[in-house]
Amino acid sequence: MQITPMCVPCLLKRVTFEAELNDKKKVAMALKAACKVFGERYTGKECSADIATEVHRAAYRAMGCKDPYHKVKRQSNEVAKSLLPKARKILARSRDSLTTAMRLSIIGNILDFGIGMKYHGPKDLITHFDSLYDEGLGHNDIPKFRHLLRKGVRVVYFTDNCGEIIFDGLLLQVLRDMGVKVTVVAKGEPILTDATVEDIKRYGIDKLVDEVLDTGTFAVGVDMKRLPNKVRRRVREADLVISKGMANYESFSQSKIHPIVHMLRTKCIPVADSMGMPKDISVIAYYK
Repeated sequence: MQITPMCVPCLLKRVTFEAELNDKKKVAMALKAACKVFGERYTGKECSADIATEVHRAAYRAMGCKDPYHKVKRQSNEVAKSLLPKARKILARSRDSLTTAMRLSIIGNILDFGIGMKYHGPKDLITHFDSLYDEGLGHNDIPKFRHLLRKGVRVVYFTDNCGEIIFDGLLLQVLRDMGVKVTVVAKGEPILTDATVEDIKRYGIDKLVDEVLDTGTFAVGVDMKRLPNKVRRRVREADLVISKGMANYESFSQSKIHPIVHMLRTKCIPVADSMGMPKDISVIAYYK
């Protein structure tokens, strides 16, 4: 996805948020570093995820912090774990386990902070869980790709946020029960609220899949130019790629990787407009 003018204040808002999480005295330093990146690189033609990567890299360095979201990520995982029994009951009662598991997985995508949403912290998920599930899917392409998910099919699953990965586990179990072979790809280094391989293993998600790999580097979304060869090979061999979250959408929408399913909450106007969707809906979008 190409960056839009609306992305600039959003990124600066997020830099402010993460700097305040780390050290409020370093907010100005972080913003100055971020603005320098915009001054040097912004033309309005770049991939939004690529610019975001450089903005956050500069801000992290200015703060002298490798993981300003550390506490928020841990809290997100614990809040999601507390909701897991409820989610499992919903799934157990469902007549369509695939659709239900995907809906539950997307609910966790709201665990993304600092971009001006109405959800201000991990505990907000407890308050809004039922309403988000009852809301259902604003866009549902499951009927278009359901036939692809059968025994022996190879899927590469790119994860997104901490907390969200707990609900991803429900979907990964459903895929395993269907006989699908899954490679999960998490972040190679801490970035924003995204899950790393360490998070995947800490919460047992690795036991639900055939293989766990990482994106290999610090990047918002996926740095296509620096993706490890093994991940490239798995994507090339895959019958289907599943991409969670907006940043991954921003990266993959610039690529020729297909077929791909994007599972996300349209949390901002630029992403919603790029997908041709309304803002603030849960989306399962299939690109053949």
